[in-house]
Amino acid sequence: MIIRYLTIYEPCTGEYTDRRSRFIAHLAHAENEAEALAFIAGMKNTYRDARHNCSAFIVADAAGGPDIVRSNDDGEPSQTAGKPMLDVLQASGLRNIVVVVTRYFGGILLGTGGLVRAYSQAVSECLKNADPVTEITCTKYALTVDYNAYGLLTRICAGLGADMGQPEFSDVVKLEISVPDECTGDFLRKIRDAWNGKLIPEEAGKGILRAAAGTENPGRKV
Repeated sequence: MIIRYLTIYEPCTGEYTDRRSRFIAHLAHAENEAEALAFIAGMKNTYRDARHNCSAFIVADAAGGPDIVRSNDDGEPSQTAGKPMLDVLQASGLRNIVVVVTRYFGGILLGTGGLVRAYSQAVSECLKNADPVTEITCTKYALTVDYNAYGLLTRICAGLGADMGQPEFSDVVKLEISVPDECTGDFLRKIRDAWNGKLIPEEAGKGILRAAAGTENPGRKV
């Protein structure tokens, strides 16, 4: 299955203040529910002196089902914190992300409407500082070629947005090439045609490629 989606790679923060209450948002990448829960636990420990550490996340299901979507009000009135935070995440179009908003109470009650606005705004401020990237599933191929073939292989990979990893140079060149799943058919055809079927890539697993949002060439392997 070919999957392409937006996420973030580097953590970011944002803050919103309303009537002396501070709302500090921390957004991070999470590959799965366990990573999201670990991030939330870490933030709660870091800000254990705060009154509330509300959270929301959207992560892929390891079994291939629908994305796992969760939110938590952490003691705030029901639906005034976690759910509004989640709504902002969903509207952003990002996936595999988790956010925690820490509240330091300023002594003035904000009311349910004020809380919804404050928690939503804190996440929105955080997203302004985010650096979105495109993630796309890829297939890894192991290849061994001579130096004469290496140049042609480089051009083929560049044209398909494939990542050539860290080549191992000796009397030959050994590579593990990560090819976007949407390009594997073209990759295998070009290799077959260029070497008349004598060079056969060996499939070596799955992975993810990342690129700056809005670009077509992933270019970074994980």
